Amino acid sequence: MLELLNSFFPRRCLICRNELSALSRSTNSTASKLLCRFCDPTATALSADNPATDIVSKLTKLELRPHCARCGTDITRYPGGPLLCVSCTLWPPPFNTLRSGWTYGGEIEALLKAYKYHQKRKLDRYFAQIFMSMLRELAQEIEADCRSLLIVPMPSSASAIQQRGFCHMVFIARRLAELSGLKFSSKALFSLGDYRNQAQLAPAERFANMRGRFGGKASLVHGENILLLDDVVTTGATIWNASWALTSAGASAVHVLTISRSGNFHSLRLASNSKVEQIGGIHRRVKVNGAV
Repeated sequence: MLELLNSFFPRRCLICRNELSALSRSTNSTASKLLCRFCDPTATALSADNPATDIVSKLTKLELRPHCARCGTDITRYPGGPLLCVSCTLWPPPFNTLRSGWTYGGEIEALLKAYKYHQKRKLDRYFAQIFMSMLRELAQEIEADCRSLLIVPMPSSASAIQQRGFCHMVFIARRLAELSGLKFSSKALFSLGDYRNQAQLAPAERFANMRGRFGGKASLVHGENILLLDDVVTTGATIWNASWALTSAGASAVHVLTISRSGNFHSLRLASNSKVEQIGGIHRRVKVNGAV
């Protein structure tokens, strides 16, 4: 019966809409029923000979080049030079590390939009698999046992949930918890009221829009090492304020993973931080691991 249905209604790639045949479908088993191998950003990272190959390490991503130890931004490193970028030196963020898998755009942008706005919820496992790969790399980089991490998804605003019908990061975070065996809480971080859509705002306005918009539940986060998950980081305004809420509630550390980040992340962050600082709207002197 299933074969008959597939002959009349063949599966098609979510992005290019071409038919998914045995030859064209993604080699990533999680995505094989959703994407063709040409549209799946992770397909080239997996092979039939070694299906367990780490996805993210095989991609062209920010962490393959010299990068800021805290936010992952590309930096020019000289022997004995600084480990931090200009932004993290001038405005130390309230998170310990921030790492992203892709530069936002192309197939990864299309996949995120399909998941968030077009009800393609089966992609939650696909994105969780990406986070799982990133988590392995994070454990190696920070030289720590990540089994104690508490997975916390970035909460959506009430208006976003009403528009989409679900909080997209909660589903991905829950899937990651299943894959990794880590603790998970969708109540550790919460939105305080509604706020304007960040995509419609200038960089400096994004920080003002997000300030004070999150709260952390002390009974759940106090003393915990948090793994905060989000889909895209553009200026850092959202993760900055969410991390601030978590550390204010007593979190010992906050490590942030995002699927992607804007190609202009560093320049936008420099411009917005300096502008917000002029109007006194940025949290100052954030202490993380003894560094201010």
